Amino acid sequence: MRTDDPKLTGNVTDHLDPGESIVHVVAGRYVTHVRRPRAYLVATERRLIFVGIKFAGQHVMSFYYGQVDAFGHSKGVLGASLAVSAGNASCKVDRIKDPDLAGLEQFVRGQMRTA
Repeated sequence: MRTDDPKLTGNVTDHLDPGESIVHVVAGRYVTHVRRPRAYLVATERRLIFVGIKFAGQHVMSFYYGQVDAFGHSKGVLGASLAVSAGNASCKVDRIKDPDLAGLEQFVRGQMRTA
């Protein structure tokens, strides 16, 4: 997904800190008890931001690179999935159709090494 995609306006950009910018973003779905709402995993120069778009609001989690314990992806029939964990917090975005998943993973791992 392009970082200037209009779908991001109001969903992700509201959660950025002053001076923070989006470097990579992937769109997919995440698992809840009832259905699979839209989700974005956003990489900035400072952190990863998970934004799940629920029926009555948003679920937002922030992972600073120095706190990330695990970051990985897998590919399946319905698309790729990404998982992030830091301490007791974790998130997973699946059904990702982004062709630049390797670029995102390379960027995040580089940020984790330097954090």
